[in-house]
Amino acid sequence: MNFAAFFFWFLEFALEVSGAVRSRNILLKATFGYLAAADIACLIASTQPGWDAYIQAYWIVRAGKYMLLCIIAAVICGKMVKSHPCMTALLALVCALGAGCMSALIFSAGASVGERLLDAGISASALLGMVLLVGWADRKKSLTLEWRVIAFGLLVLLAGDALVMIAAKLYWPAHNLKWFPEIIQLAMWNYAAKVGIGEARLPLSPNLIATEEVRGAVQ
Repeated sequence: MNFAAFFFWFLEFALEVSGAVRSRNILLKATFGYLAAADIACLIASTQPGWDAYIQAYWIVRAGKYMLLCIIAAVICGKMVKSHPCMTALLALVCALGAGCMSALIFSAGASVGERLLDAGISASALLGMVLLVGWADRKKSLTLEWRVIAFGLLVLLAGDALVMIAAKLYWPAHNLKWFPEIIQLAMWNYAAKVGIGEARLPLSPNLIATEEVRGAVQ
């Protein structure tokens, strides 16, 4: 791992740990925690002889990452339309299965392993991005500020991932640009965690004001 790659890895890991510690959103905290653990796993794999261990670890943890992103995308869509939690869970399952089936179909095509993995990643990003974009265009006002930031960060990540993987198919060194959408998304989600803490405190304010008014009336 060269100095630039280590710098970006450390910055990404720091944002993941910060988000996992600070976020009060359980889903966001779990995602941050998974990503931090995945980075550690990939770093350990990169110290093994050859690149096979790292490549296998990278695509395994990336598959887990897309499963979590599917769930987050489904929750965002559920909040946009104010659906019942059961319907949101069903949407999460459909998104996860849809991405998995599309990836499996492309992976079974007669191309090299590297090309199949890239195509599967592009497909997963495109599918999730379309699901989010359809709702975002008309329903973003239904979300709290925290979830709007999470949704926009996810869109940035998915669009960036798809573009980087398409570029990598044409010129492999372009895959190094993957750090930029990931770091932007993590920074936005850290901001969402901060906003979420603030929004969690807001409902207490009217109660405190009412309490003070009652106290004043009694006095």
